[in-house]
Amino acid sequence: MLIPRTAPLVALSLLLAGCGEDATPRDADGVPLLLAVAERGDLPALDALLARSPTPDVRDLSGRTAADWAREQRQAEVLALLSARAKS
Repeated sequence: MLIPRTAPLVALSLLLAGCGEDATPRDADGVPLLLAVAERGDLPALDALLARSPTPDVRDLSGRTAADWAREQRQAEVLALLSARAKS
């Protein structure tokens, strides 16, 4: 079984969220974990992050959202999940 490159970061994010810390960590380039996960199409990780607290409208330093990143990578399932979360 392959483990997505973002899996350790998602696990850390969920642990921090459980401790009341920021659940939207950013990498050295300022990219929020939620956006990186959306770009890669990692639905389980995206669902886990969204269930804990990050909103789908978190933005990178250029103002792009997870939906923008997913759209650029043609991640239709990610777009559908983000859209469903935005409506709820």
